[in-house]
Amino acid sequence: ISNLSRSQRDLKSQISNGAGTPSSRSAITITAWTTDPVPDAELAHMRNILRLAGDAAAQPGMAEFLGAQDYGVLTDGIASGEQALAEGQYAAAWADLTDAGFWTVMRQKAPEIKFLEFTRLREMQAPLLGDDLAPAIDGVLNDRIWSDEITKPAGRFITVDKAYSALETYVRVAGAAGKLWLAFEMRDPEPGKIRGVTDRENVRGTIWGSGDDIAVFFIMPNASNYYQLAVTANGAVFAQQNYLRDGRRTGVNYDYAPQWTARTARNNRGWTVEIEMDVPDAFGEQIRSGDEWKFNFHRIFRLKQYPLESWSFNPGDLHSIGHFATVRFEKTGR
Repeated sequence: ISNLSRSQRDLKSQISNGAGTPSSRSAITITAWTTDPVPDAELAHMRNILRLAGDAAAQPGMAEFLGAQDYGVLTDGIASGEQALAEGQYAAAWADLTDAGFWTVMRQKAPEIKFLEFTRLREMQAPLLGDDLAPAIDGVLNDRIWSDEITKPAGRFITVDKAYSALETYVRVAGAAGKLWLAFEMRDPEPGKIRGVTDRENVRGTIWGSGDDIAVFFIMPNASNYYQLAVTANGAVFAQQNYLRDGRRTGVNYDYAPQWTARTARNNRGWTVEIEMDVPDAFGEQIRSGDEWKFNFHRIFRLKQYPLESWSFNPGDLHSIGHFATVRFEKTGR
């Protein structure tokens, strides 16, 4: 088909330059040509592909969803295929409609728009507060800072399957001069079975194979570094610095040891985590009003009885920085 389509396009080019004109690619002189009839079923199949592609292109928000390049591949393929069919260039039309780029956009990328509600990058606004609102880091989220009046809870975590999690998980973020505070609330259908067995003397060697309930979060304050931190239900803590260059991880600092405090607590609805971080020590900079940092928050359920869930959709690779959410810090006056 590809050879036929190229031949057909060559013929069209030659004839458009005048019948009887010697081809630049061949010593043969073309005087006339025709296309053999194509069965109605095959024509209908090609028209149906064009219809499906046209329906995809016409969906509200599709151009923004695909981006200019992929949307152009889709619409150019439609236009070229329709023209080829109208002119009876059936092999050329088939080549357009089975082009790898066109087919990938139409059949793989465009249908993902139905998951846009889940895969769109999320955003959060976090308050910058006075030290008088600093929480007591004990794992119990009863400080005023964690009230809805001060920090709004971010919930509706999303699974790797592009669906809202069956579990209820909430996270809150706030900052102050030199401090970052985070709170996780993880409601559990069976609180009595919450698991925390990670060896606190050998966290790095045991945490990821422990089968524990774990709160994991990533922080990317700039384009050069991002940080992975985790807290298990028994209070074991994990911290790792990752180096970036041109958006790619280039190295890991396994000795990263920031000044931070994390405490957990359990209740009849699940378990909670409360965290305070010394920002200059942990990240080498301050948080200022208007700053936008990248974050993501994940919950790993014990023994993987529920799929990995994330606040901003993650396809299964926790280090996928392209899926990090934006957290914008704003001075509130409190």
